[in-house]
Amino acid sequence: TRVPVFRVERGGGVTYHGPGQLVGYPIISLDVMGLDVKQYVHKLEEVLVKTLRRFNVKAGTKEGYPGVWVGEKKVASIGIAIRNWVTFHGFALNINPDMSYFRCIRPCGMQPEVMTSLEELLGTSPRMEDVKEALIREFETEFSLKLSPFPQDRWKAIAESVDL
Repeated sequence: TRVPVFRVERGGGVTYHGPGQLVGYPIISLDVMGLDVKQYVHKLEEVLVKTLRRFNVKAGTKEGYPGVWVGEKKVASIGIAIRNWVTFHGFALNINPDMSYFRCIRPCGMQPEVMTSLEELLGTSPRMEDVKEALIREFETEFSLKLSPFPQDRWKAIAESVDL
């Protein structure tokens, strides 16, 4: 299977994004939120850890290895970029992706076998919509924000107005 490859400017090394992942690219002004980069990454990790807890998965973090782990297996990756103290890029939580794609790369500079998914951990896959709703709730709590749907037609105008 051919997979398109894109070079992007963000931390975290090579990764894979595809169906079965919940990918979030928060756009947040760290200045407005009063956060430094380390605090922001920690908050993203906390959102993911608490989301997984809602599905009875005991996850945590590993010092020096951004992302979320269950034992020695990585279930969520974080790779961010920041311009003018505004974040972009973000995280990918593996719900039920085709894990074989990770064998084609060294995800985040590690051996492919380190990667796992909720489906592998639980033996069954929760519904993507259920995980998304749980993650939104945890994000709102962790960042003290209220999220609301954003009209798709407004993205282009915003993208053109931001000087990154």
